[in-house]
Amino acid sequence: FAVMERPELIMARDAEVAELPSPEPEALAAARFTSVELPYESCCAPGYRAMRVRFDLAAVPARGLALVADFNADNVRVLVNGGIAGGLGRMTLPDISYYGNPKRVTHLPAGLLKPGENELVLVTVRDAS
Repeated sequence: FAVMERPELIMARDAEVAELPSPEPEALAAARFTSVELPYESCCAPGYRAMRVRFDLAAVPARGLALVADFNADNVRVLVNGGIAGGLGRMTLPDISYYGNPKRVTHLPAGLLKPGENELVLVTVRDAS
């Protein structure tokens, strides 16, 4: 077995959440976010939610970053600096899919990152408690 070094952790800051009327970009653009402390959990009513955090990079890693998160939602769309970095399946109730439930690693590509401040937004949908 090869021994790997523990990856550097990047601290998220300025966490905010919002309830959305839909998963569409227009709803996200009009959302009213409220500050929260991390770690944060929202359970269990059906609907759409967004979490926004910021993080800083001295330089963009050539291979991008890995997001390891338990989304606690039926499905999720991951945006970095406004570009879609991840998300599978259908997000519109009641015909959603359920890709957000398993824990997984989401690749945040270098092309979406920038030196300095970056913004990560998670748009989630939940159908059942």
